[in-house]
Amino acid sequence: MPRKMTRANARELFRRLSEKDPAPQTELYFKDPFNLVVAVALSAQATDEGVNKATRVLFEIADTPQKMAALGERTLGDYIKTIGLWRNKAKNVIALSQMIIDDYDGAVPQNRDELEKLPGVGRKTANVVMNVAFGAPTIAVDTHIFRVSNRTGLAPGKNPLQVELALEKAVPQEFLQHAHHWLILHGRYVCKARTPDCAACAIDDICLYKDKVFKNAEDGQKKSKRKLAAAPKLRAASKKKTAKKKPAAGKKTMKKPTPAKKATEGRLMIALDAPTVEAAQGAIDAIGPAGSIYKIGYQLMPVGGLQLAERLSAAGKKVFLDFKFHDIGATVERGVKSVCKLGGDFLTVHAEPDVLKGAVEGRGDDPRLKILAVTVLTSLDQASLTRMGVDMALEDLVLKRAGFAAEAGADGVVASAREAAAIKARFGDALKIVTPGVRPAGAHANDQKRVVTPAEAIAAGADYLVVGR
Repeated sequence: MPRKMTRANARELFRRLSEKDPAPQTELYFKDPFNLVVAVALSAQATDEGVNKATRVLFEIADTPQKMAALGERTLGDYIKTIGLWRNKAKNVIALSQMIIDDYDGAVPQNRDELEKLPGVGRKTANVVMNVAFGAPTIAVDTHIFRVSNRTGLAPGKNPLQVELALEKAVPQEFLQHAHHWLILHGRYVCKARTPDCAACAIDDICLYKDKVFKNAEDGQKKSKRKLAAAPKLRAASKKKTAKKKPAAGKKTMKKPTPAKKATEGRLMIALDAPTVEAAQGAIDAIGPAGSIYKIGYQLMPVGGLQLAERLSAAGKKVFLDFKFHDIGATVERGVKSVCKLGGDFLTVHAEPDVLKGAVEGRGDDPRLKILAVTVLTSLDQASLTRMGVDMALEDLVLKRAGFAAEAGADGVVASAREAAAIKARFGDALKIVTPGVRPAGAHANDQKRVVTPAEAIAAGADYLVVGR
């Protein structure tokens, strides 16, 4: 169970953040509530800076629902092409503008439930509008707030809704109005996804994050002192080391792991794509203790794969169930509940909102099972999408589906390393990336189109590598 910050420290956290910035503001450019709705809708899986570049020009031309609806999707698209997923966003902005005209007399509704009825407006967007435009003490959980809330222990949760509800309880009443912005700005500029700047952090002494990072030498010494104070014996012991002892006769010396082995340790998912359980068990025996995560898919599942998964789990191994669930949400929910009984560690589902919602609800509070959304198979490329009638750049489609995963509270995505850097840039630590299509340099790609080497996958930001297919 994740550690939770005390109420006293939660109050102190907001006291310090408020002291540094008493009146925080959104960094999105807007003039009125309608502009804000549009700007926030455009900012999904995009940076505020990128959105502002587009909207400063757009709002000079169309700053009302009537003018926006009159533009039409094609013309609006010309203004927002620099923003990710712009085609779908253009469609939603035109639709929400028309709905505001038809159903709300041209005025943005001042109620969260009504806001969520607008096309392209989810709970997060509605909370931003309620807070910024109408002064309601709501908290919109984006990737920054999700990260900060979990890292610090302020409001741990497995998905954005859990974090939002936890924050409503954890944030003292007098800080609720600006809590949303304090946490976003802290996550954006200090508690960053890949390398948190703990040296510049105003709350590092009350933060419960274990892996604090201090950049400069002075702060590095400070961090070292904290660690040594907790374990002085280790320091003393290290000083006594003088010369390397020669191994006793007949004993083999242990070789130091190579950089490549260190980089992949605990990150390799070994695919058991075998026709029988006996063949799969032979591969497991051959790999020995080096194997820690095993993937079981369609080929093995109907011939004893589920029983093998139970045995692997009982032996302390992690099990990746590559089942790619794809059905109506209620059916997926029941299926995932059954998977939880197997003791699986990872489960793949299709990256569709209803499927993901059912999977996350089926997983419930199980701390072990991680839900992974399949974005675009590595056996497909841009030409494949075109043949399928998909009018979207491959990377945009991957990011769109990753966005569905993040919104639903999934734990990660299955994606090629070619899109991994873009996923990390947008979602940070909120989504783990499992990368198939990994091949040694010069190896045959077989049925894979978007192939990378292990080194390339790790450099791009992949958290796990599927190997052995």
